[in-house]
Amino acid sequence: MLDETIVEKPTAPVRPVEPPPFLKVVIPPSFGFQVNLPEGDYRIRLKDLDGQIIPDSEKKIVVFSHRRTGIGYKIIPESRWTVPERSDDPQQTIYVMGGSNAAIYLQPFYEAEYNEAYYRGLLDTQDHSGATDRWAWAHMEPFYQAAMTMSAENGTGELEMIGEKPFYVVQMPGPRLGYQVVEYDPATMGGQRPTFVGFEVGLERDDRKVTISLLDQDGVVVEGSEREIRWVPEEKPVIQYLWLCFPLLIGSIVFVLRRSRTKRS
Repeated sequence: MLDETIVEKPTAPVRPVEPPPFLKVVIPPSFGFQVNLPEGDYRIRLKDLDGQIIPDSEKKIVVFSHRRTGIGYKIIPESRWTVPERSDDPQQTIYVMGGSNAAIYLQPFYEAEYNEAYYRGLLDTQDHSGATDRWAWAHMEPFYQAAMTMSAENGTGELEMIGEKPFYVVQMPGPRLGYQVVEYDPATMGGQRPTFVGFEVGLERDDRKVTISLLDQDGVVVEGSEREIRWVPEEKPVIQYLWLCFPLLIGSIVFVLRRSRTKRS
């Protein structure tokens, strides 16, 4: 006799959500000596279990710190974006060509100034090119969540606000072999990532000098972020060409005089 019991189909289980990828790296434990010393020069050496000094174990340790901190900039020219420049010293002036129709892009960084010899030795123990009487700026980490102000030399007191944006670099086709930096558009460039993020400072202006600085989230000027940007005019005075032609003019006069004397004789 058949069983007429009705069995309902069970509800399908909910598909579990895939966990995010594990990005942390687990390092196996290791044994060593923890050294935490104030600034200065030290000598360390090892002893064996019998208390005897192990030969050739003596080493010199130099503990150093920064002399001052500030804000540095990585300068990315549109025409040479693969070869960026740097502005580290707050007293440094940034010079650009005034006749260029391109732009420069600035990326701010936290920076610290270290003894050149010590800092290069920290990066590479075999690098002895640094000098103990010189100092070098080091970019530590990017300075995020800031706004940039730009004021012109005309003294009107108006500040132009510049926001940080993502940009994409396009290689120019054909024989020009150049680059063009365009603002990144996620709607049309969804399959691409931005090439870099920075502040765009246009060069098409009549001002010979502008001053830039960063503002933090509270609208306060970040100390050490101020820089001057000066546009160098491309026009060369006519007198420079006259000086270039002056030796040719003197040579021509001497040649004509000597030739005239030779004919007379």
